[in-house]
Amino acid sequence: MTTQRYPQPPLNVQLRPSFTLHNFVIGANHELFNQLYRKQSAKSLFIWGEAGCGKSHLLQAMCQQASQQGVRSIYLPLEQIMALGVEILRGCDQIDLVAIDSVSFAATTLWEESLFHLFNQLRHNHHRLLVADRHPPEESQWQLNDLLSRWRWGPVYQLQPMDEAALIEALQLRAQDQGLSMSPQVGHYLLKHISRDTTKLFRLMDDLDYASLATQRRLTIPFIKQHLLQT
Repeated sequence: MTTQRYPQPPLNVQLRPSFTLHNFVIGANHELFNQLYRKQSAKSLFIWGEAGCGKSHLLQAMCQQASQQGVRSIYLPLEQIMALGVEILRGCDQIDLVAIDSVSFAATTLWEESLFHLFNQLRHNHHRLLVADRHPPEESQWQLNDLLSRWRWGPVYQLQPMDEAALIEALQLRAQDQGLSMSPQVGHYLLKHISRDTTKLFRLMDDLDYASLATQRRLTIPFIKQHLLQT
């Protein structure tokens, strides 16, 4: 009797522990989340939205939740791993949840054909596929019309960016997960002087977490200013 082997995530891909559903603020995306958690949810879902709106966070959080529930999952950020070749897709059709990020980077004949076959096999196996990109399917330069049609088989949702209140809530939840306390004033300062891009903000939060622990200081505006001057 042989043991079924499943593909492992590429060595340079690690799920970020801080990307959880607990600190993902739904905001104006209730319809998308209802679809994600519907009992008879779609087997494929295409999520698009501007850079920094939380697509990578959401895909990684879904994979982390799946793993916690004993469901096999894999996260494939194509922008980072395309150089490894289409072989990284081999065996992914046996995975319960496949999450593909920055999918339009694969708009080449070989990759499109491989994704087309993966889509069909996942559907045949009753497994789930989550796909994310900056643009809706029809706005990317897909050469394989059959693949474009597959992206449209399931729901296509735009992930709406968070407004200021939601961004501050997300930062406070992130701080809470790290054992820190963040005032709304600190949140406003970060949005005004750093960025509204969640990826950049959450990276900074990770840095501030380490710096706060090392110096035993609270998360205040003077502390953040000093940290930024030293980095």
